[in-house]
Amino acid sequence: MDKVGNERFQRGDDFGWKLYLDNFLEDWTPPEYVAGTARRGLGREAVEGRVVQSIEASWEVSENNSMREHRPCYASVNDEVPTTYRLEEYGDFRPAGKLCTVVFLMPDYMPSSRYSLNRINMVDQGGNWNGATFTEEARDEAPQRIRVRTTNPDIEPPELDLNRMSVDAEPTNPEQPNGETIVTLSFRIRDSISGYTHGSIQFLDPQGVTHQVWAYDDEKGFVFPPSDPTRWKEYTVVHVLPPGSAPGTWGVSDMALYDRVHNFVHHDFTEVIHFTVD
Repeated sequence: MDKVGNERFQRGDDFGWKLYLDNFLEDWTPPEYVAGTARRGLGREAVEGRVVQSIEASWEVSENNSMREHRPCYASVNDEVPTTYRLEEYGDFRPAGKLCTVVFLMPDYMPSSRYSLNRINMVDQGGNWNGATFTEEARDEAPQRIRVRTTNPDIEPPELDLNRMSVDAEPTNPEQPNGETIVTLSFRIRDSISGYTHGSIQFLDPQGVTHQVWAYDDEKGFVFPPSDPTRWKEYTVVHVLPPGSAPGTWGVSDMALYDRVHNFVHHDFTEVIHFTVD
């Protein structure tokens, strides 16, 4: 794949390359979830000068060698609110108890709901990974659930000011355009409680290929937004299309916006916002 999205696929019979590694410490065995050991509980965590509720998910792991040192455990939980996305976190492995532990912070802007542990993954030092899925259909086993009650739940996605958007495109070499173009997209967002964190923007070129760009809030790393999230905030995304980009009329086809709770909203601009690349 090149920088402008062109792709070429080749099969194994088009070339040949082989390497033999002689490693007497090889590890082919992935870590295994020990059935029936998934647990969840409520706790408290201190963050940014406040004490918040937390969900702790844990499970036992059977591993014949050693787990990866950095973030070897993963878990996702889901609430019962249809407009939110799942929560995902990484956690640590405790060799003494062969236990994976993942902590989810539950500030008061999180929805009051029952949260279900629906997916876990583990990876060992050799890069072997394995996981388990917990669903109503009990593919592995029934999900562990826990009820969380909060005082100020945020159930609304970020709001985009549809009347204050602009896009501008300028070639980097106007005298001899080669497709390299500076695209500047400006917009305003506000959120009801928890605060906008990031958005996904899709540019659609004349060949029908989409190009994704991310728009992050500069306060995304905070659990609690330092500034007032209910006030309109200006964002400017500057993206440089590489040389060789398809000439013609491009468009901003889609924007997906997320807040700290993972409330999200999609906006389709396929027929609305366009710009030209020379």
